[in-house]
Order: sequence, then C-alpha cells, then structure tokens
Amino acid sequence: MRVLILLAAMVAGLVSCNNHRERESPYSATLTFSLDTVYVDPGDEILFLRDNLIVSDLSPDERYLINFNRSELVAERIDLDALKLEKKIQFEKEGPERMPVYFSGFRINPEEQFLVWSNQSYGIYDQNAKKVKDLELEKIAADLLGGGETLPMGLFEDTD
Repeated sequence: MRVLILLAAMVAGLVSCNNHRERESPYSATLTFSLDTVYVDPGDEILFLRDNLIVSDLSPDERYLINFNRSELVAERIDLDALKLEKKIQFEKEGPERMPVYFSGFRINPEEQFLVWSNQSYGIYDQNAKKVKDLELEKIAADLLGGGETLPMGLFEDTD
C-alpha cells in the first residue's frame, strides 16, 4: 500500500512539473556587445594604464586622447589617427605653474587647454604645462566650495 501511495505521489509530481505554461519574458534573452582593441605604439616610453583611462579625455575633434598619470603629473598625448604616443607633457608640482597633485578630473576645452579641478584648486593649463588661468572658484562660490567638504564632480566652460 505504501508503495502504491509513493508511486501515485511521484506520478502526480511529474505530471505537475510538466504541466506548466511557457511564458514570454518582457526582457531580451540575448545580450550583445562589441569590443575594439587598439594598439598604440608608445615608442621608447611606457603608457600609464594603472587608472584604466579613468583620468583621460578626448580632444574636441576626437583626433587625440590625453591620459593623465596623476602620481607623476604627466599627460600622455596619444594621436588616434597614427595610433602613436605623440608626446608626454610634464606638469610642475610646485611654483607658479603648479598643478594640484591630487586632482579630481579634467576636460579638454575647445582651445585644447586642460580645465582641471581639485579640492580648492580650479585652473586652465595649456599643452605646454603652463597655467593659463586660475579660475578662483573657491572665491566666487565660497559658500559652496570654501570649506573643502564639497568637491565638484565635473566642470565645463560656458563660451559666453
């Protein structure tokens, strides 16, 4: 009798497992992506890739990439047409042309200058590592940036 009850339970379980309806998912069942690999000739230099290009930006015409090595304050200018390291730009850690050692980010403006921001330091530098302008945002917006507790995630220039 026990065997009969056990056998009936197993058959009922199998029938109930096979008696389900196919449901359509509202989500795609496939995932597609593409990946391009670019080989760049660094010449006799070694490219800085430890930060995974987090501190990098494309030029406005997208013809070159600037990759920053923040620990050494060196910008690598990579020509994307020739796929070659064009030059390294060494910035100063001290003095009037000083760039902050720990900066949050940068952008390349239409004049191909670097707009750099950090904690209480906001400046524009040219591609010869010369400081073109100190934006002095900590003075303009002292209530927001004066204390050091707030740090902008990004900056952009308004051409007007």
